[in-house]
Amino acid sequence: MMTPSACLIVLFALLTVTGYLLWISDRLPRLRVLIGVLAVVTLVLAIVLYDLEVANVSSRERGADGGTAAIGTDASRTGS
Repeated sequence: MMTPSACLIVLFALLTVTGYLLWISDRLPRLRVLIGVLAVVTLVLAIVLYDLEVANVSSRERGADGGTAAIGTDASRTGS
């Protein structure tokens, strides 16, 4: 199953190709602008969702092995 960020990337690609084809054929200028705005918004959302997915995975991995607690109690950082 595709992740939400991957779905948004596919949607971005489809919007970009559609906007390009409308630009080449020089048709529907208002729709082209709307498609361009939607493509940019879709790309930004895909990047944000991907970053959130990566952060969730890394926080789950860190929580499983106690990574944050081990860093906080490291004696080598205190200079002792």
